[in-house]
Amino acid sequence: MKRLKIFTWGSSARYFLYFSRLPHDIYLPVNEDRSAGYEGKGGKLRLRENVHEVPVECISELELDCVIYQDPRQYLADQHEIFSAEQLKLPKIYLEHNPPFNHPVEEPHWVNDPNVLIVHTTAFNELMWNSRLTPTRVVEPGVHVTQGAYSGEIERGVMLGAGSSSCHRAYGEDIFGKVRPYVALHKVEPDLGLQPDGDVARDDLRSLLSRYRFFFDPLRWGAMRVEMLEAMACGMPVVALAVSESVTVVTSGINGFLATDYRQLIPYMRLLLEDRDLAREMGRQALRVAEERFNLQRFISEWNEVLAEVCVLARRPIINNLFEDRSAV
Repeated sequence: MKRLKIFTWGSSARYFLYFSRLPHDIYLPVNEDRSAGYEGKGGKLRLRENVHEVPVECISELELDCVIYQDPRQYLADQHEIFSAEQLKLPKIYLEHNPPFNHPVEEPHWVNDPNVLIVHTTAFNELMWNSRLTPTRVVEPGVHVTQGAYSGEIERGVMLGAGSSSCHRAYGEDIFGKVRPYVALHKVEPDLGLQPDGDVARDDLRSLLSRYRFFFDPLRWGAMRVEMLEAMACGMPVVALAVSESVTVVTSGINGFLATDYRQLIPYMRLLLEDRDLAREMGRQALRVAEERFNLQRFISEWNEVLAEVCVLARRPIINNLFEDRSAV
């Protein structure tokens, strides 16, 4: 396919790190304050040369092929403030990272347009949202797989914190506090690095994670975290709550441990801390899942298919599947 010019906003840094590997030019808006979504290439991620910053006042002059929204404000308000009349007619994709938070199965998605495509990062998200007239697709995350990266030398588990997010309970921050008195754990904040022992650049997060014995994900509700997949992709076992998409990724007793009762996870975590060989074997199984399901080549290929379809089918409805195309019956 031809090289596309894609406009999107800064969002979900770890996901975007891999999205920027697509063979296209990606344009990010920047305002004077570098506020949320308008920070451009800011932060600790070192992005490739195909990612370009564009001052807000220059956006209407860009020649673009499509727009990818990642936040309701971008779709409902921002596009009408920064795009020209012609740009508003461009093919549109809404990249949905999360399941609904107000109601698990009844919440209508704010995009209700047969000419827009919602791309979900997990099948669980697609299942839960009421997408109404909007067609949907699932493109699971892709991560770089690193053979032999896991050492597990630090006899502790590691958990990713919620950072500046308000979803601390959804991300299981309280569970970390309940488990920590019984199991040696460290928390890594996505924006600040290892706490309280110092800072770590986001690009170096994988090398930090791989030194810990296991990755702990107490997520109650939300997006499958790319960092968990990165841990698996370097050969690290995962201990997690049996919720969301995690139940299709982690097979308890094979590449990690799952339970809906966090108390049942404590003896499993202790077992991994005591038995480094077991942790390594489970880590090898986790690596195999990452290689087969979340490899970067599959991710790029699926996104290219979506982009080609959306740009070709611009200005006419996209059909979810054959059974919804009544004219084909």
